[in-house]
Amino acid sequence: MWKRASRSRWRKRFAMLAGASRRFGCMLKELAFSPDARAPRVIWVGVKDRQNGLFQLQQAVEAVVCNFTAETAEGKFAGHVTLGRIKELRRAETEVVGRLVSGMAQRVFGEWTAANVEIMRSVLSSEGVRYASLTTVPLAAGKTSCE
Repeated sequence: MWKRASRSRWRKRFAMLAGASRRFGCMLKELAFSPDARAPRVIWVGVKDRQNGLFQLQQAVEAVVCNFTAETAEGKFAGHVTLGRIKELRRAETEVVGRLVSGMAQRVFGEWTAANVEIMRSVLSSEGVRYASLTTVPLAAGKTSCE
C-alpha cells in the first residue's frame, strides 16, 4: 500500500529513473494459459522486446517502489497482458479453447514503441479489480526496434 506522505518523493525518484530509460519497441506475442491448457484459469499474451528494455525498466521501477511499500516483489518478471480470467470451463470447452489458443501461440498481435511508463494502483473488490493511474512518466527518446 502506498504511503500518502511519500508520494511526491517516489514520483520524483521514479521520474529520474524512468527519464534515464530509453524508449523501446514492444510486441504482443505468445498467447497462452496459466497454469496450463488442461486447467486454464488465466489467458494471457506475452509482451516481448529485443533490447531487453522492458526488463531493465521493470528493475528500475522495482528499485524505486521497494522503498515506498511494505509489499515485496512477486518473483521472476514476465511481461504480459492478462486477457481474461476463467472461472469454469467444461471439458469440451477446454479442448476447443485449447486448440484455438495453440493455433495462435506464436502469432504476433501488434507492435508499438513504449514511450511512457504509467504506474497503476489496483484495488480488488467483490465486483472485480479497479485500476487508477498514479503517475505517467515519459521515457527518453532513442532508437527503437521490435523483435
